[in-house]
Amino acid sequence: SITGTVDDDKPGDEMREKVGTYGDAGFTNYTDEDGDGYPDRMDVSKRLMMYLGNFPDHYETFRPKLDGQFVPAVADADGNYVANEAYKDVPGAVLRTGNIPVSMNAGTHSVDDEVLQASGPGAENFHGYMENSDVYRVIAEALALAPATN
Repeated sequence: SITGTVDDDKPGDEMREKVGTYGDAGFTNYTDEDGDGYPDRMDVSKRLMMYLGNFPDHYETFRPKLDGQFVPAVADADGNYVANEAYKDVPGAVLRTGNIPVSMNAGTHSVDDEVLQASGPGAENFHGYMENSDVYRVIAEALALAPATN
């Protein structure tokens, strides 16, 4: 997942250039005037951003890269990362437009706790702090994919 902020006050129209990660993320401007522990408004100008899957522009080849290290994006003359043309002519290659600033060549991920909510069969097994592998076990049990082995 990508974790950071989106800042509407950054210049330009491309939303990916308004993404801040790591030290560039800063802090959101949510407020909690009523003290209920939740933001009063979600549509603030600098908000939390979490995505599953993040990447620079690149060519998806749908194949393993057996001829060396995969270098999905390379710096152009201006220092912006663009899709590596080495993969452009691979049969079936598809250009994927990234969702991170062009100044970044790789995505980010989080190791922070995430809020997980569930309803329906097996929902009672989601509670408190859980290891991520336990989440998948609970899902498998709820779907009756296999009995628990421990």
